[in-house]
Amino acid sequence: MLFSFALVRPALAQDCSDAGNTIAIVQCHEQHYVKADKELNVIYTEAMKTLPAGQKAKLKEAQKAWLKFRDLSLEFSKELNSEMRSFGSVVFADYKAKIVEKRVLELKYLMQSPEGPVVKW
Repeated sequence: MLFSFALVRPALAQDCSDAGNTIAIVQCHEQHYVKADKELNVIYTEAMKTLPAGQKAKLKEAQKAWLKFRDLSLEFSKELNSEMRSFGSVVFADYKAKIVEKRVLELKYLMQSPEGPVVKW
């Protein structure tokens, strides 16, 4: 069973570049990450409640693979940006939020109801 996301606010981050200083920018991205992660958990939980057993198993397997991808991508991003000091911390925080926001949109797209609004990612 698919569900509508009409009442779910999008997790897409707003621009954090005007947050002031580096610490504020990183905190802004971290807030977007936390919000997106919560939304991801809501969507996943709802999907697991509504899908038939076979589809639940596939979603669970796909989510495990995505979590591994996310973790390895974050490790790579952190290492890649480690020598860029404060700019590197901004890039890493932005990427951390965006990778989860993208997964939110992917699951919304996959789980969208034909009656609901079109989810673009």
